[in-house]
Amino acid sequence: MSDTPAPLTVGDVHTGPVTSVKRFGVFVAVGSIEGLVDSWWLQKNVEVWPKLGDTVEVRVEDVREDGKVTLSLVLETEPV
Repeated sequence: MSDTPAPLTVGDVHTGPVTSVKRFGVFVAVGSIEGLVDSWWLQKNVEVWPKLGDTVEVRVEDVREDGKVTLSLVLETEPV
């Protein structure tokens, strides 16, 4: 059971700090949980690879039954 105040919904956009940088991606805190921006996404957008402590805007791409959350970075060049 997650201690997130509200359930995350696919498509939601949140802002949060990068809490960890790994070879397989970066973790971003969204509320009280951490989601993963996978390295395959970051490799396609290498110019925006965030650093530890950066505050980034992310979109929820998937919320699994086991509580794992997949995120993508929201790029400034994306249409609203």
